[in-house]
Amino acid sequence: KEDGTAVRYSPKNHINLTLTYRPTKRCSVNATSRTYSSYSVSENALVAGRPVDGYTVIDFAFTHKLGRNNSQSAWLKVTNVTDRTIIEAYPSATLPPSPGWYTGRHVVAGYGFRF
Repeated sequence: KEDGTAVRYSPKNHINLTLTYRPTKRCSVNATSRTYSSYSVSENALVAGRPVDGYTVIDFAFTHKLGRNNSQSAWLKVTNVTDRTIIEAYPSATLPPSPGWYTGRHVVAGYGFRF
């Protein structure tokens, strides 16, 4: 905030960095690093009186275009590659603040087409 007080449930700093490599015109590989600074939550019983630690999450994505005119594509995305468990505090519209969990690795594959 402008008066210097911290905004609850929100890290002061959040940095995303994405690198893209294209070995061919039809293929791309992305690596993304998402870094969040620590922040404090005073009302949450689980984390009261201490900050939620800062953390970094790394994601990878692979996309390959298929077919004539690149009208089809297949992709694979892996989030949280390091399989890190993170406790976050977040507000609820109807309940007191509660801890959230950003856990585990997630893998998603897909196929798309345009016509």
